[in-house]
Amino acid sequence: MGAHVLVVGDAKEIPGLMRSIGGAETRTSVICRLTVVSGLRDVAEHQRVVGVAPEAGTAEWVELALAVHRADPVTAVGTFGERDQDRAAAIAAALGLPMHHPDTVAAVHDKALMRRILADAGVDETPAALVSGLAEAYAFAERHGYPLIAKPGRGAGSTFVARIASPADLAAAVELAGTASEWSSGTVLMERLLQGPQISVEALSEDGEHVVVGVCGKVSEPEHLVEVGHLCPAPLDAATRAEIERFVPAVLDALGIEFGVTHTELVLTAEGPRVIETHIRPAGDEIPSLVRDATGVDLIECVVRQTIGERVLGTVRATLAEPRARGAAIWFASPDAEGVLREVAGVAEAGAAEGVVEVAAHLTPGALTSRVSSSRERGLYVRAVGDSAEQALQRARTAAESVTFLVETRHLVTETV
Repeated sequence: MGAHVLVVGDAKEIPGLMRSIGGAETRTSVICRLTVVSGLRDVAEHQRVVGVAPEAGTAEWVELALAVHRADPVTAVGTFGERDQDRAAAIAAALGLPMHHPDTVAAVHDKALMRRILADAGVDETPAALVSGLAEAYAFAERHGYPLIAKPGRGAGSTFVARIASPADLAAAVELAGTASEWSSGTVLMERLLQGPQISVEALSEDGEHVVVGVCGKVSEPEHLVEVGHLCPAPLDAATRAEIERFVPAVLDALGIEFGVTHTELVLTAEGPRVIETHIRPAGDEIPSLVRDATGVDLIECVVRQTIGERVLGTVRATLAEPRARGAAIWFASPDAEGVLREVAGVAEAGAAEGVVEVAAHLTPGALTSRVSSSRERGLYVRAVGDSAEQALQRARTAAESVTFLVETRHLVTETV
């Protein structure tokens, strides 16, 4: 019998890749929230799909996974998104199978806990604290000064993140960050605003050894810090790159990460690299595609092969050693107006522009639009390649900004680009 992988949560295309790479004897089952079941791909290709009520506790997830295991022994547990990684860790522990330790998952998801662990390890001492109201927020600001950031203590997708430039911004930022939703916890974490270029580091770990595969530059809008562009490789000098390659493994070690793909967001401050947050999953925003186009390393394929028990670090190192002179980038465009989207014009022309390899719309006619305050509200992206990352970014941005969104408001139709 081949591998039987129990996939926890929605893994999009990954289970199909797993069956393709692993061969005919590789089988997949899924356990996920009931709200996810309708969106699963190729459902009939799984051995079984177990849907769990959103309010179910971890113990119920574990019992259902054990039932699957009794019927068809599970050889690996895989999880490839942010949500329900804690359930995957508990299931793997119950089955005695490899997975991130529950403490590691907790440290990565709980941003305040992550800050404490990194500070205690002497890796990153960025001032941060959970606050329970405005009085505590003002007290934090008095201790650490401005500018600051307020964000959910647990959250994803840049949701409800706000920059605080002065005391006048504090109340609104804390109220926004404290919004409880599907993607945020309702708790508020205050942090000193890290100032400098933003990058993300895509790394691969195996047996506690870490290799930096790609370093991507990031462009964010100023108010909510929502990412609007990425380029790979980031334009860095050799000394900065070497510093990043020392710093990120120290972060991963402190958090107890021993295997898999990680996505770590950093700011290159005057004092050196500092962490925004890290994730034990492949990056979003098509960053794995940028890394593949720029370096030749397919991080999604790596995580699939690791999940079914293969070792990949040697192959990754060999690929990275090959000389390459190519860059890749992505740029996002959004309506930035409240109303109903009636038309997205110029998509075909953007897709035909030099260097463009993909144009994909997140919003389609009939969708409600709003001003962008999280990554889920962006309207479209363009991905491009070039002889350098900077050239690829310019190509992607120019093509994205050539697309027009026609938005119907209450009284008129507005064109935005």
